[in-house]
Amino acid sequence: MIRNVLLSLILLFASQLTYSSSPTYSEIPTRFFELLKQGQTIEAFAFMNSQSNRTKEVPNSLIQTLVEGNGGYRFHELLKQVDYGSNYITQAYIVGMQSRPSLFTVKLYYNGEKWGVKEFNFTSDLDEIQMQKIEARL
Repeated sequence: MIRNVLLSLILLFASQLTYSSSPTYSEIPTRFFELLKQGQTIEAFAFMNSQSNRTKEVPNSLIQTLVEGNGGYRFHELLKQVDYGSNYITQAYIVGMQSRPSLFTVKLYYNGEKWGVKEFNFTSDLDEIQMQKIEARL
């Protein structure tokens, strides 16, 4: 009897560890912004590409122009999040650079096993930010 109770407790504890170690969607943008904060701009975008099914990578020169050309990363703030059920989430962030703001949008999808990036976009087009075309991207 005690053996069965102990076995049940061990199985319950093991299942909780497995469940709690599953990555959440927030870990993807969090890691992206951590890399930007550390000045690892190319690595940040490479990370996003590695989380998506993109076959075409953004050229490093364009990435450097977008981020470093505007004075580098200073801060980010979540502007909007839209949940389409529990497996598809879109987010829009304002990303502060030294000389101008940028807009970062990301679409995240859970395929039953892990979260991944369906699409992401990073722009410093002020008209796009000011016109708040965030709705169309989400």
